[in-house]
Parts: sequence; structure tokens; C-alpha cells
Amino acid sequence: MIGRRGTATAAVAVAAGVAVTYVATRPEEARAPTPPPSTGPTAPPTELAAAADLRHRAAAECDRGRLGECLSLLDLAAAKDPAGDTTPEVQRLRKKAEIEAKPKP
Repeated sequence: MIGRRGTATAAVAVAAGVAVTYVATRPEEARAPTPPPSTGPTAPPTELAAAADLRHRAAAECDRGRLGECLSLLDLAAAKDPAGDTTPEVQRLRKKAEIEAKPKP
């Protein structure tokens, strides 16, 4: 005869076997198929990316001494991304362009 301890051990072993069998034989969960990569035109840049590009172009214009164009590009970037206009780098660039654009006495 099997005692209570043996019965409990046998029950645990059977339960573990059932669990392992279930996990091993259950079907894979259905996954949505991944769409193929787009072959069409690329999506337009986001507003943040466009603003970053405008700021990069503004810095280049400022370096060339085209201060009016630099400030115009910074203004366009600020319209697309107002928070980006508050960064220290942009503030320094804007201040430099404004100071250098002022007529000298």
C-alpha cells in the first residue's frame, strides 16, 4: 500500500507531467504577419525632424555670414518645434545672428 506521502508525491508528479505535456504540445499563439517593407516613397519627415534640419541649415547659413537667412530658418524651425528653440545651442546661435546682424555704428 502507498501511504499518504506517496499518494501526494504521485499526484504532484502526474500534475507536473500534465503541465509539461501541455506546454510542449500547445499551439503557438497566432501572431499578426509583419507587413513587407514599403517600396513606395518615404514618409515625410516629422515636424521635429524638419525643425532639426532647419536648425542645421540655419547654423550653416550663419557660418557663411548669411545672418538674415539664418534667422529666417531659425524662425521656421521654432514654428515647427517651439521647445527646440529654447535649447542653449539654438539660443546661442540666435543671439549670435541677432548681434552680428545689427548695423554697426
